[in-house]
Amino acid sequence: MSVSALRQEFILHFGEMGSRWGINRTVGQVYALLFLADEPLCADDIVAALGFSRSNVSMALKELQSWNLVRLRHQQDDRREILHHARRPVGDRAHADQRTAQARDRPHADQAARTVDGRTRPG
Repeated sequence: MSVSALRQEFILHFGEMGSRWGINRTVGQVYALLFLADEPLCADDIVAALGFSRSNVSMALKELQSWNLVRLRHQQDDRREILHHARRPVGDRAHADQRTAQARDRPHADQAARTVDGRTRPG
């Protein structure tokens, strides 16, 4: 799975922001990849896209699932676990944690948006 340069930059930046929030950098990067993905991914897709070990990806996914930030789904006749970003986290705690992180680190989020926005605009 290939990731565009712009998406790769966002994923790396999100991992850096995550480390400032007290989140493991790998967890942040996996979350960013799932957030940007056009379709659900399996763990092998994530390993291929980010170059992390399978065990690091598995641990990151378990942590994200425990926070209800990714959802697991199975497809008929496929044993792989397919994961996708939960656009709306379920559960009050996950939602509260997300709001807290957003409020506390709004300047970092704004910088990330400006970085992405600045690279997508012509001129």
